[in-house]
Order: sequence, then C-alpha cells, then structure tokens
Amino acid sequence: MPLADYPEQSRVLGPAAVPTGITQVMFSVQRNTPDDVTIWPSAAVTISLVVEVSYDAGSTWRPLMNFVASGGQVIDKDTGVAAPVSAGACTLDQPGLSERQVRGTLTIAGGTLRSSASVTTL
Repeated sequence: MPLADYPEQSRVLGPAAVPTGITQVMFSVQRNTPDDVTIWPSAAVTISLVVEVSYDAGSTWRPLMNFVASGGQVIDKDTGVAAPVSAGACTLDQPGLSERQVRGTLTIAGGTLRSSASVTTL
C-alpha cells in the first residue's frame, strides 16, 4: 500500500494464493515519528486486520491472526525512540500444499489513515 490517505472503512483484501514453500507472512504499517508527524498522527484512528487461511482453495476458511493498533507515536521501551512501524507476522502450516490461500479484512476507524503498508513472505 503506497503512502496515501485512506478513508475510514472496511475492505476485504484477497483472497490470494500462497506459493508452495512459503511458511510465514509478515506485514508492517508506517507509524508517526518525529521525522514525519503527518503519518498516522491521531491515536483515535485505529486499524484492525483479521487474516484467514484456506487449505482447500477457498472452499472453507479459518482464522489465522488478528491485529489491532492505534495511531500516534509509540515509544520503544528499549531504545526510547519512536517506533517507525507497527508490525505482525503469522505462520502458515502445510508449506507443500498448493491449495493454500489467505484473505484479510482491514478496518480503518476513527478517521482518515495517512500511512503506507507492506507485506513480505518467507
């Protein structure tokens, strides 16, 4: 997701086929920092991501992970520096199965979200 203003709404992401051999999906959402205070500045703006997985090409779905975060600056307790991203990861079973799919529901609440996001697979 490129850096942009995203309206308050829910949207379905996917489904997407998961290539054979992939065992992990990681994502990150850019946060507010002193370097760019225009990114997700309001703690009232929240995101919720619910991810589901299918092992039968989308015939049935089961929960895989839930992620919730709010905006504003979050200070890393170990470094004392504003965290640049909120991130999460989930493990995918059955890496040899070609019928795996993932989908998600992203909900933005409390106002417009100015941010960017990325997804990485391993």
